[in-house]
Amino acid sequence: MRRNLPRSRGTYLERDILESQAFWKLSGTAIKVFMVFRMKCVMTKANTAKRDGLIIGNNGEIQFTFKEAEVKYGISKSSFLRARDLLIEVGLIEITENGGEHHPSKYAISENWRKYPNELFERPKSANLVGRDTQWKTKDTVKNDTI
Repeated sequence: MRRNLPRSRGTYLERDILESQAFWKLSGTAIKVFMVFRMKCVMTKANTAKRDGLIIGNNGEIQFTFKEAEVKYGISKSSFLRARDLLIEVGLIEITENGGEHHPSKYAISENWRKYPNELFERPKSANLVGRDTQWKTKDTVKNDTI
């Protein structure tokens, strides 16, 4: 199966990332998903006073959908979710905008991996109460002193 990779010349990983504990915590699928995220980055020149180099021009606007992972790369939805959550946990990516049914999530390449062993990061969870533990429970909207 020939993979349909993003249209870029390649990707570059800094030595710091490759030597980090965060990178070595990744599974095989998570490494593949991270490489696709890095291939989707549009690199632009940064002429700042501090450094001359490349920065990610579309950081925070990177889109990677479940459908794309399945069709283009042969990664099932559950594997993609586990890999994405692991990448968020170790601080390599973060969700900048949650998606919906017809609106894909947007991601950013993060520098949080530098804090990884001391600090864990989690993806934002839904505030909906769903499941057996909360199935028949209701929120109390009436205060006791008003009865």
